Amino acid sequence: MVRPKNLYISSVDFRKAVDRRTLLRIVREYGVDQKTVNLIKLILLNTKYKVKFPSKETKKNHIKVSSLTFADDLVLLAETEEEAISQINTLKETAGKTGLQLSYEKTEFMTMETNYGKKVIETKYGRTRVTKTFKYLGETICNNGLEKERIKEKIIKLERLNFATGNTYNKKNLSSNTK
Repeated sequence: MVRPKNLYISSVDFRKAVDRRTLLRIVREYGVDQKTVNLIKLILLNTKYKVKFPSKETKKNHIKVSSLTFADDLVLLAETEEEAISQINTLKETAGKTGLQLSYEKTEFMTMETNYGKKVIETKYGRTRVTKTFKYLGETICNNGLEKERIKEKIIKLERLNFATGNTYNKKNLSSNTK
């Protein structure tokens, strides 16, 4: 795999993008029959996704991935800061034609460059905060490539779960088969 020396990542957030539950509410308001609503609900709420990378046969033909998109979650990948800023500007202009607006307050910028000193980046239309981590599809992405933040989050969730269910499993009236 060919990897650029530095990777510049923009985690983009749209203002008032329609989420799945809102879409279902809108579909009901327009009088769509319940059977169709149920089908749409199954598709929207129970969709599993998988990212598939090229097989060994396509390895010699390098594929450049410049974005990761799922529903309204969007991450832009660039090899330079200038390219990243250009991507954000172009996205803002293109999305604006469809009525979507970028939320510069929630959009985040991250780089793998270790000595990157900026706190914000300036685009043609707004300022974006520079961060060391961001969430994409529920997972924490770190600029150092390590997953320490994600692991910490999972440990905290497990500790909460253990605390919440601990008394249930320690009760004497539960059989050992139930435990």
